[in-house]
Amino acid sequence: MLQIFPRVVLISSYESASALAADLQRYLDDEAVAARPPSAIYRLRKWAKRHKNAVALSAATLLLSGLLLTGLLLTGLLVSRHRRLAELQAAGQKAVTAAEFYLADGKYDLAVVRLTEARSRLSDAPKALLPLTQRIDDLLEKAEDDGRVRRFRQLANEARAYAYFDSDLRKARLVCEEAFGSYNIAAAAEELPAELRGDAFELLLILARAQFYAAPDQDENTRAARLERALATLIQAERLRHGGPAVHLYRAEFLQRSGDQAAAKDEEQRAAEAEPQTALDHFLLGERARGADAIAHYTAALRVEADHVPSFLRMGDLYRRGKHPEQAQLCYTAALGLLPDDAISITRKTYGYRGILYQDMGDLALALAAFTAARDVDPQRWSTYALRGLLYHEMKNYQQAVDDFSEALKLIKDHKVAVAKLHRGRDPAAEVYMNRGHSYRELGQFEAAAPILTGLRSWGRCDSATKWLGSM
Repeated sequence: MLQIFPRVVLISSYESASALAADLQRYLDDEAVAARPPSAIYRLRKWAKRHKNAVALSAATLLLSGLLLTGLLLTGLLVSRHRRLAELQAAGQKAVTAAEFYLADGKYDLAVVRLTEARSRLSDAPKALLPLTQRIDDLLEKAEDDGRVRRFRQLANEARAYAYFDSDLRKARLVCEEAFGSYNIAAAAEELPAELRGDAFELLLILARAQFYAAPDQDENTRAARLERALATLIQAERLRHGGPAVHLYRAEFLQRSGDQAAAKDEEQRAAEAEPQTALDHFLLGERARGADAIAHYTAALRVEADHVPSFLRMGDLYRRGKHPEQAQLCYTAALGLLPDDAISITRKTYGYRGILYQDMGDLALALAAFTAARDVDPQRWSTYALRGLLYHEMKNYQQAVDDFSEALKLIKDHKVAVAKLHRGRDPAAEVYMNRGHSYRELGQFEAAAPILTGLRSWGRCDSATKWLGSM
């Protein structure tokens, strides 16, 4: 009895032997016994023993349903993963196509932005997209490198404009320092891309000149320090390129102006013995020559480098001054055809030269178009408005002249200083006040003209437009 019942059953719980026998039979039939109140689990277990087939079928059905549900969930996850993979693939490929277009068009900044966004989206991409991410990384590196190269060349053009045509060595020095900020030339010249070494060599020469002529009124010790710094920069230039007269010419100039005539003479001798190798060598020799000799050197520079814009501009200026307008016009047109869109300073300068040439030729309509083009290239340059104001005054368009002179004055940082310097003849920007006064007078607006012309009476009438060119 105790082996049949899992728990001890008290005989006293039954009223008779037949009740006990009936309970034993119920136990053997997997039915609930009456010895104690059955629990829900006990009843369920008894029911399951009585209906084994139904329970087995239900369990199989539940298991199959579970497996089916799990399969559906996994399928959904796989579909979602493949969909996301396809979206990432499409977006990445679209970015690659756009970046390749931007690179071909020279829009490196846009390419970098597009590729950086794509790379960010693919930061946790699966291995299946590894070839695409590698392609994006390669293009991003190329865009950044090409962008730096282009920016360096753009800054090189700006530095040339300030050094050769504006005579503004302070700005030239700042531009050179910005250009060299991307490349550690002082530490390792060999790290500079080969296609930039010629530009870097020239920028170091410009930088050396800017360092030497910085604040010339300082004491002797400061002048000695400037000379030392400039000579050290020339040594850096020699690391980039050996041979040619360029470094010797600059070194001779610095030493001669510092009073070391013997050393300067030695450098001049070395420069004379050095064979010109590059367009820059011929150009610098032309800068130290006059007239036909200078034109010969600039022509030699163009034989070496057919797109050497500074030589075209210098030749154009010499032809213009020598009353050869046709040759001058050819030089300016050639320079404009060679200049890239981002060479703002030199482009503005070239349009200014051409405008003055047309003005000298008496073709005021073409001169106006050239000065307006110069304004459109760089709307923030005050002297461009001043030049066009002079032309408007000559064309008797006095109101337009007043408007341009007024715009020029807005762009001058401190008019009062400019007027104060006028009487010492040190600041051509002060002419703007006088010229506006003349235009006011021609308009009959004497109340506006009188204070200006009275204060500037000793200055006289304005000079030709050529005087403005150094300020463009």
